[in-house]
Amino acid sequence: MTASDSLFSLIKSLAKSELRYFRLFCKDENNSIRLFDAMQKIKGSYDEDAFKEKYKNSEFIKNLPYNKHYLYNLILKSLINYDYEKTVKLKIFSLLQKSELLLKKKLPKESLKMIITAKKLTINYDLYSMLMFILDQEKVIYSLWTLSDDTAENFAMINKEKKMYLKIISNLEEYKELNESVYKFLMTSHLLPKNKLDKTLAVFVNNALLKNHDKAISFRAKITLYDTLILLHSVKSDFENSYIYQKKFLELLETRKFETEAGLLNYLRGYNNFMYLCLQTNRDEEFMATHGKTEKLFRDNYNQSKNNKTLGYTYLQNCNLNLLYYIKTKNFESGEKYISSIKSFLDTEARAVSEDIYINVLVNAVGILFSIFEYTRALHWVNKLLLDKSIHLRNDFLLSVSIMNFIIHFEMEDYELLPALHKNLSKKMAELNTEDKLYTEILSLLKNISTLPGKSEVKIITNDLKRFLNMKTNAEYKSRFERELYFLSTWMEGK
Repeated sequence: MTASDSLFSLIKSLAKSELRYFRLFCKDENNSIRLFDAMQKIKGSYDEDAFKEKYKNSEFIKNLPYNKHYLYNLILKSLINYDYEKTVKLKIFSLLQKSELLLKKKLPKESLKMIITAKKLTINYDLYSMLMFILDQEKVIYSLWTLSDDTAENFAMINKEKKMYLKIISNLEEYKELNESVYKFLMTSHLLPKNKLDKTLAVFVNNALLKNHDKAISFRAKITLYDTLILLHSVKSDFENSYIYQKKFLELLETRKFETEAGLLNYLRGYNNFMYLCLQTNRDEEFMATHGKTEKLFRDNYNQSKNNKTLGYTYLQNCNLNLLYYIKTKNFESGEKYISSIKSFLDTEARAVSEDIYINVLVNAVGILFSIFEYTRALHWVNKLLLDKSIHLRNDFLLSVSIMNFIIHFEMEDYELLPALHKNLSKKMAELNTEDKLYTEILSLLKNISTLPGKSEVKIITNDLKRFLNMKTNAEYKSRFERELYFLSTWMEGK
């Protein structure tokens, strides 16, 4: 890559917030700003000869190699400065650098002020490993310069602080070690027989660090404690206790303002987990309140994010949770409005973020549109799911979407297509070796529908499936039908 290509790529990679900051940072660099603007306007790839010809009368062309090199470094400086102002760790490093410079200039009082400010930041954000270095630097200043008559007293105070924070570090490491053990256990828990699984879970749950929450003596130790408890209860599908600890986790997290994108992602992932648990425990009001928070956070931060893919992944998970909520509560009209609000994201960015979640979202969106008889809009995504060879559907999704495809064409009076669609669906079931009695009954229903001359007799034909589902011995099938094929249930109710 040439220097010109590197500069062009760097300019094109800047987020909106970084562009704004660069212009403020370089407001007196007129020549560089003009070169920057000229390169930013380029569509497609960079062609140096064409660029020189277009701007041959501009001042920056006279010594273009130097001006490009200068602009490249100016952008990097602005990005470093931008991150210094945004990131806590970088703020601390900056303060330590300033402290060292002031000490070299024989200005110990001013140097100490920087150290004390850095110390406050490390304590506020639980950066205890950095704090050990800062406390040592504080001692260096006192040892080199007599700033007061209480040097010995200051040394004693710093040593006391070190002991206290070493205890906090040790406590945090204990919780982190336990958390890592639980994660490692979860990776293989599905392979264990039930008695061994229960025995191992009991050992973890009865660990003193988890039983006595007061043992977690710092913010990060408490966060790690709640995360560990959420994991353990999720293994047992104990959604009620998982909800309780996820709520505590979020309440603790909300006491801190996030300063970085990593902090923002922690918030959003925590909110997504909480929304999932609200779904599992039927807490609709809390789900919707959290939905409002996440929508605002995504809206305010997505376009400015330097790591759009990571944030986009979390947003796509959130979209899927919202669709699942509208399906679970059968609030399909609100679901349809929500689909309209995320359509642009789904059409342009979502698939690149995560293929699997994108497919989940499309299947759920199709189910909602189908359930309010928006067949033309549903068919748009059904065709994408079934005809795009690069999309690989899970077996249950493949059957569900194929069933919807059949009924959509029936409702749109494409009667001549129905026998072929039924044959294709039967072939798919045979290929999947599906001998599921529920799907066999549905296949029989669709076969009968494909022989109808019109829509008037559908009600009579669907009665056979209703009778099958209402038999006492088929309670499990009825539960699965309402869960997996809710769209078919809604369609039948409409008949």
